[in-house]
Parts: sequence; C-alpha cells; structure tokens
Amino acid sequence: MKRLFIALFSFLVFTGCSKEDNLEEKFVGNKYANLLFDTREECEASWEKYFMNCAQTLEIISDSEVEIMVTDILYTTTFYIKNGQLIVESSPETYEFSRDLIFQISANGDLILGDTPWMIYQKSFYELYDRPK
Repeated sequence: MKRLFIALFSFLVFTGCSKEDNLEEKFVGNKYANLLFDTREECEASWEKYFMNCAQTLEIISDSEVEIMVTDILYTTTFYIKNGQLIVESSPETYEFSRDLIFQISANGDLILGDTPWMIYQKSFYELYDRPK
C-alpha cells in the first residue's frame, strides 16, 4: 500500500509539474480594437475634422511583445498572461500609459480593459461590423 501511495504521489508530482502550454503563444497574431465610433461614417467624419483615430488597437506580435496604440503613437512593449488577465507592461517609453494595462480575457477571446471591450478583428474593424448600440 505504501509503495502504491509513493508511486501515485510521484506520478502526480511529475505530471503536475510538467510544462504547460504557453498561453501567450495562443494569442500571437491576434489583433484587438476598442472602437471609438459606432460607424465607419462617424469615424471618417471625425478624421476629416479632428484627425482623430477611429480606434485604440492592440496586436500581439510574439509570445512576449505587443504593439499598442492608445491615441496616435504606436508602442511596442511586453506583455504576459496571468490569472485570466493579459497584462501589457508600461515602461519609461510608454508615455500615454504609465501603469501596466490589465485586460480581462473574456470567454470568447475578446479583451476587456476596465468596462471597455477590445474586440478581436482580422480585417478593418468597420468592414466586419458596426458597433452595437
């Protein structure tokens, strides 16, 4: 009985400590957008009048790096995933955000920053859908 217990315990330790899938790798290539306007027309009108971006964007370019645009500057910085959160790390170069950005990962793969959804997209986000009201 003691040998069975030791064998079972050893099995659990070795299998429990085996390398897990790198969750960050599953997100590589994903692009996200926080749409700032409800329609393409509103976006284009704002661009013509104020030169304002239509969305904030985030693209995961490797298992540790993202490109993120919060206003009009594209930053390349690092990220990691922990406890169902995607954390974009701030640095002295990320002038527009001085603290890490902590996104909740939703069940469908979208990201949520605070109350704001950042939806996954593959093409131009306004070509895929108009934002629900």
